[in-house]
Amino acid sequence: MKNFFSRPYEFSFKDFLAAGFCGVFLYFGWQALSSEQALAVVQAFVPLIGIILGGYFVQESATIWLNRTQSTQGTRGDTQQPPI
Repeated sequence: MKNFFSRPYEFSFKDFLAAGFCGVFLYFGWQALSSEQALAVVQAFVPLIGIILGGYFVQESATIWLNRTQSTQGTRGDTQQPPI
């Protein structure tokens, strides 16, 4: 089930959610060009979108980085077992 929610190199459920948040934000941003009420909604959305997408991108990049470092250590043989 974890693969459904988190696939760093493929489209996953988190990617769908991030795209949905971006789409909602862009829609209200477009509406804010002609309405002051929509501008208030956009001003409320900016910190929320920043937190959500910031966490999303940091988590995805950290997952990719950790996978790369673990695979690199495994191929070089740097992982030594401590003596018992």
